[in-house]
Amino acid sequence: MRAVPFACPSLDICLSRPHSAVFKWLRNTGSRCGEWRSSDCAGGGESVHMAGTDLRGGVFPTIRTTNGTTWKSISSHMPKAQKGEAQFAASGTCVATQGEENAWIATGGAKIARILATTDGGDSWNAYDTPLRSSSTAGGVSVSFRNPLDGIVGGGDLASNKYADMATSHDGGKTWTLTNEPPVRGAIFCLSYARQVSYGGQEKHDNFKRVVVITAETEPNFTSGSAAWTPDEGTSWYKLSKVSGYWGLAFAGPKAGWFVGNNGKILKISF
Repeated sequence: MRAVPFACPSLDICLSRPHSAVFKWLRNTGSRCGEWRSSDCAGGGESVHMAGTDLRGGVFPTIRTTNGTTWKSISSHMPKAQKGEAQFAASGTCVATQGEENAWIATGGAKIARILATTDGGDSWNAYDTPLRSSSTAGGVSVSFRNPLDGIVGGGDLASNKYADMATSHDGGKTWTLTNEPPVRGAIFCLSYARQVSYGGQEKHDNFKRVVVITAETEPNFTSGSAAWTPDEGTSWYKLSKVSGYWGLAFAGPKAGWFVGNNGKILKISF
């Protein structure tokens, strides 16, 4: 399993990439993860609203949808790419959307890891530098915002198990500050707030609004990474013992979150 693009207490969707060129989606139709149904999705985007792929001619090929059925190219609206810049799709969370207007894209693979941000539904974008380590094998991998201003981005070096980085922003992604070092090996493949899913930016469960969970993976096989959580967006950290080998995670609320990972593993997490 690679990602949990959407999660709610009774309907959860997981994304895997089998050996064929077809993505597999699994829907949980029960309330206890007991029944899962499979369907195919050729191609498949990494966000409900926006999707992108590797650079083409120095341009970010980005498409947008408002209904999930029809898509429109907005590549001409995107900032100019750096040489080698890319979007790491390890967990499907290099793109984050919020409501109808806000979206953020984490990049790496170049001299500077950046956040590409829009506040008008993708009609215009700005590029902002982050302090994450960046190179041809490193940069931002996963991004999430809990409201229009406060967000997190994580990543690291996919060719080394020494570096895992996370940074926070409190101005919509314009400026970023590194957190204390996460206690995981490898690159952060996915991070998620533990609060209830919010589409319009309204925060719920205030006691959990700054709780973040991360999962990392280690090269060369990316099957033995670790996980951790922070109650305060990276000031203090706690390891999640015996949680290893997961690529993605998502929360419907503090009591209902899921890790997904190698060999079809699914693990529920509750606070």
